[in-house]
Amino acid sequence: MPGGNISEAKLADLLARIEEADKKQDYDVRYGLVLEAMAVANRLGYAAGYRIDPDEPEWPVAFIELPTGQVSWHMPQHPIPWDGHSTDEKYDRCRRYDSWRLEHVPVIVVTWRTGEMKDAAGSD
Repeated sequence: MPGGNISEAKLADLLARIEEADKKQDYDVRYGLVLEAMAVANRLGYAAGYRIDPDEPEWPVAFIELPTGQVSWHMPQHPIPWDGHSTDEKYDRCRRYDSWRLEHVPVIVVTWRTGEMKDAAGSD
């Protein structure tokens, strides 16, 4: 079925939403959508990544190589400088995040038949 791949449809939807955010000059929304589109494009096997624009090095450029041609967007730099962490520290932080998440983020349970939502402790 032409155009029937769910991931291809997801990418097309993201690209349309990026254009809509651009028109509204809603750059915070656009940045998140571009990151998501890059991940989907990568899973589909399309080259995606960053390059530095020599004319505006403070604004990295995100690229996706679509079958219809290259698309790109200027993106903001990460606002916090590198803290000097090592590779081991990085993955230790990733593992500790999972423990943090379990302690701080509520788990929502939805009853399939009724649609009733409760947190894992059973309260509404």
